[in-house]
Amino acid sequence: MEGAGQRHALEGNALSLPTHSERRGGLGLILDVLAQPAAAYRYLAHHSHVGLALVAYVIAQLPATLAPPWYLDPELGTPAPVGGRDVIGASIFSLMGLFVSTLLLHGIAWLLGGRNAYGRILQAQALAALPLLFTAPFAVLSHGADMPLVYAAATVATMVWSVVLSVIGVRETYRFSTARAVAALALAGLILGMAFLGFALLLSVAMLGRV
Repeated sequence: MEGAGQRHALEGNALSLPTHSERRGGLGLILDVLAQPAAAYRYLAHHSHVGLALVAYVIAQLPATLAPPWYLDPELGTPAPVGGRDVIGASIFSLMGLFVSTLLLHGIAWLLGGRNAYGRILQAQALAALPLLFTAPFAVLSHGADMPLVYAAATVATMVWSVVLSVIGVRETYRFSTARAVAALALAGLILGMAFLGFALLLSVAMLGRV
């Protein structure tokens, strides 16, 4: 009886998130993504919180948008302060990148046997950017104390955390194994990287043609 009671207690602690038939949102869901991502993404695979996820994604990008460059060239002087138009433009650009990259990831996951709605993986990938919020104090330190390398190190650390959340999100959204989720993200990243390099090459050729 004691063993059964301990088992039920452990199960109760592990199932702190609602079941598939219940809904939740707001700050609680965001904290769950950061603290217990596997359970949170398992819940999100069955519920739509796209609006919340997109708002969280835009907010998570703000430290990177408002922070000064990692390296400042003394000859160029102090960079101009970021204005409201810059923030809006950067947010729109980031959202467009999210939509396109997630659509590509969704197609690759479908080819690998994954089945779920595009909105489910969109919100999963949007919420995977949440760790970038933790770069905010380091961005302030970089700007006020002229310590860009500290901000750079914090950015790299949070990006690694974000990639881990992306893997978990893909795994739980499509009910993949971890290896298949990593493969889907790697393929999407490879295709996007090749597309970016191809575009840069074409742009360079076009610029040289005008000289």
